[in-house]
Amino acid sequence: MEKSRNQRVQQELEERLKKPKSREDEVETLATLAWELRTNQPERSAELSLQTIQEAQSPPFEEVPYYKGLAAGMAALAFVNLQVGEMRLGTQQAIRALKNLQRAPDDKILVRILLTLAQDSFFLGDFDAATEQAQKAVSLAEKNDWPIEKAWAIGMLASTYGVTGEIEKALELHQTELDIFEAEDDIDGILRAGNNLAMTLYLSQNLDKAHQQITKTLQLGKKRGHKFDLLNIHCTAAQIEIDRREFDAAEEALYGAFSNAEVLENTRTYHIFVLMEWARLRQAQQEISKAKSYYLQSLVLAEENGQLAEQAHCYQKLAGIYEEEGEDERAEKYLALAKELGSELEQAHAAYRKDIQTAMLEKK
Repeated sequence: MEKSRNQRVQQELEERLKKPKSREDEVETLATLAWELRTNQPERSAELSLQTIQEAQSPPFEEVPYYKGLAAGMAALAFVNLQVGEMRLGTQQAIRALKNLQRAPDDKILVRILLTLAQDSFFLGDFDAATEQAQKAVSLAEKNDWPIEKAWAIGMLASTYGVTGEIEKALELHQTELDIFEAEDDIDGILRAGNNLAMTLYLSQNLDKAHQQITKTLQLGKKRGHKFDLLNIHCTAAQIEIDRREFDAAEEALYGAFSNAEVLENTRTYHIFVLMEWARLRQAQQEISKAKSYYLQSLVLAEENGQLAEQAHCYQKLAGIYEEEGEDERAEKYLALAKELGSELEQAHAAYRKDIQTAMLEKK
């Protein structure tokens, strides 16, 4: 099998690390490798990011850190933490990356930080900020003729348009994103863009096209063996198949998600999501007792992991089930808990949004 751009770049960076031209070059190469591996090998990316941060403050940088490398390491680490659900930690690291970069400006690292902050703002529901940050990343990438960075930024824009109801614009941009990644033979990007395009088609309830797109993406992911992306792709496939009422296919996708979650270091976040989808599948099949069991399992894991949004979601769904079963007192209790968690979550998100806005203003 011919090597993809990602494999070629990884190999080149690994070789470069064996004989770096200087300490600065070593730190920058570590950071670039961490960034390249952030979606396909998140655990290794996190390790390399931490190594970058350490090396950027070790001799000869013990008195004056190598701020460019420090910012790059922080950006990669923040991205990984955000995509595994560590919102507070990811936000803090992204802001620290931006502050360190102010001491040693660099457009490519700034694009990485903007992409990370855009993803952060997206998860926090601040879609105006996510759009602004992604557009800035697009502009910088276009100015420097960086197609890969441009495609990632366009994908972030498209996702924002998708959740805010501008479906046609989102579909057009996701297709542009996918076209760029395919032209560059960037498998990580192709898998992410294909999954995003399928999800947007799903949101528009174009289920047949969504099914076709996710099937094509899943086949490529299996061929390449990308565990993290396969996890996301299987979850998207399950959502689509549940709504298509193809329950056997949905269950197969959920088993596929679990099989990939098992090999990841931080699996609890993904187990929660897959269990919640399994609960939705059982509800669609009118297997209510099994649906309750899955929601309760999800709730326990979400409480252990401190994931407020998932806890609120489970309480909300369980309240609906109990209401249908005539257990009004329990339903009201769970609705109250969901509302309380939602308020707590919004307060936390508001604080994170304020921190990001302050950091962006300081950057200007």
